[in-house]
Amino acid sequence: MCEGPMSTQMVELNTKLWLTNGLLFINFDSGGSNKLLRLFIGLLISLVALTAQLVLRPFRKKTDDAIASVVR
Repeated sequence: MCEGPMSTQMVELNTKLWLTNGLLFINFDSGGSNKLLRLFIGLLISLVALTAQLVLRPFRKKTDDAIASVVR
């Protein structure tokens, strides 16, 4: 995987796209609540992105990583 600011920006872009538009395509007609399923999948995507950010530490300063994690 490429390192540097462009790779972290691409990860951020994909995360935001999945959270805003990708969840709209989750529509199962097998009963149950689609809204609850979308909520859980969105939460899972957010947690995976947060974990990746905490592990990869894309910024030079530790304080910048901490601020980005809080903002996320």
